Amino acid sequence: MMLRRKCADCESMSSLVIGDVTIALAGNPNCGKTALFNAFTGVRQRTGNWPGVTVDRKEGVVDAGGKTIRVVDLPGVYALDAVSVDEQVTRDYLLSGDADLIVNVIDAANIERNLYLTVQLLEMGVPTVVAVNMVDVAEKLGLAVDHRQLADALGCPVVPVVATDGRGIATLLATIVEVADAAGARPVTLGHADIVEASITRLQQALRDDAVAAQHDLDTRWVSLKLLEGDRFALQQVGDEVGRLAAAEARSLEARSGLEADILIADERFGHAHALAHKVVRVTPRVGRSPSDRIDRVVLS
Repeated sequence: MMLRRKCADCESMSSLVIGDVTIALAGNPNCGKTALFNAFTGVRQRTGNWPGVTVDRKEGVVDAGGKTIRVVDLPGVYALDAVSVDEQVTRDYLLSGDADLIVNVIDAANIERNLYLTVQLLEMGVPTVVAVNMVDVAEKLGLAVDHRQLADALGCPVVPVVATDGRGIATLLATIVEVADAAGARPVTLGHADIVEASITRLQQALRDDAVAAQHDLDTRWVSLKLLEGDRFALQQVGDEVGRLAAAEARSLEARSGLEADILIADERFGHAHALAHKVVRVTPRVGRSPSDRIDRVVLS
C-alpha cells in the first residue's frame, strides 16, 4: 500500500489536462527529462506554476495504446529529501497519488549519480518505468548500459531512448500503457543493512497499531525509513509514541554504526546506486580524444 497524501495544490492543477492515465516524469537536472516531455506531448502542453511557488509546472497529453496519457513534468531533483523547493514540490506530488506511475528518466552517461534518485523512488513503492535517456551520448563515450540486466535488478521495465531524435519513444509509450494496465505492479524493494532492517520492522509493527497513522494511507516501510531519518513530514503522520520509538531506534543505529541514522541510510542508497551502475555499465576504451577533451585540454591548461 503506497502513501497517498491529500494535496489540495495538486488537485487544483489536475483539471488542466485530463487523461485515462497520468504519468509523472522524474529525474535529475539535465537528464533530458524535458526533451522527453516535448517528444511525448509536442504542442499539446501547457505551462503554469505549482501553487504557492514560482517553480514551473508543465502538463501535456499523448495518445498511445488507445489511451490518452496525461504527462506531468516534475522539477529536476537529485534526491527526495524535501530540502529545496523543487524537492518538496516533487515529493509532495508523488505522495499525492495523482500519478498512476512514475517514469524515472536517467542519463545513460551519468548513470551512477542518477540511480541515487531511482533508489529513493523504489523505496516509495510507486509503479515505475525507467527510461535510460541519451544512450547515443553514452555510446560516444564508450559506455553501454545493459537495460535488461538493470530491469532485472530493479524489478521494473527499463527502456533505452534518445529523446532528442525519438529513438525508443514508441517502445517506451507501449511499456507505460502495459504497466498502467497491470494496475499496481511494484518495483523491487532494495534492502538495507541488517540493523536498519530490524529497526524498520519494529517501526512497521508500531505503525500498524498507531491510531494517527491509521488515518492515512501509508506505506509503512517508506514511512519507517523516513522516521529513522528524522523526516518532519513523516513525523507529522504518526502518533507521539511512534515518534519516540523512531527517535530511540535512530539513536540505537548511531550507537551501533558510528553514523547518524540519516547518513547511514544515505550511504546505503549510494552503495546501491554504485553496485547497480557497476553491474550494468560496460566500458569500451576510446581511441583518441573527443572534441570536448581537446577543448578542455586547451582551456584548462
